[in-house]
Amino acid sequence: MSRSRDKPTPGCYALSVAQPLPLDEALKALKRDPTQPVRARVDDELTVEVRAVTDETADVASLAPGEKPAADLFREIGPWEGERGEELDALFANIRQKSNRRVPDLP
Repeated sequence: MSRSRDKPTPGCYALSVAQPLPLDEALKALKRDPTQPVRARVDDELTVEVRAVTDETADVASLAPGEKPAADLFREIGPWEGERGEELDALFANIRQKSNRRVPDLP
């Protein structure tokens, strides 16, 4: 069956593109489904895409007592002071030589 450019094809392709909503309607749509960004028309010259984000304090409030966010833990640990890249390359090369299975070459 030949496909025509005039006719939309069903399946995974969107048959139409959503037009930007007026700002008040876009905010209502975002409240209905905060997982999906919404395009809003601010005026004749400006269209924006709006998406919901979580409040930083809400993320911290969801932690169990005594738990810390990962960013705080990494900040406490400080910068990496372990093996250099060359040392890791040598370590992995040694492991590859001892291994029975084929491991792709590392750069």
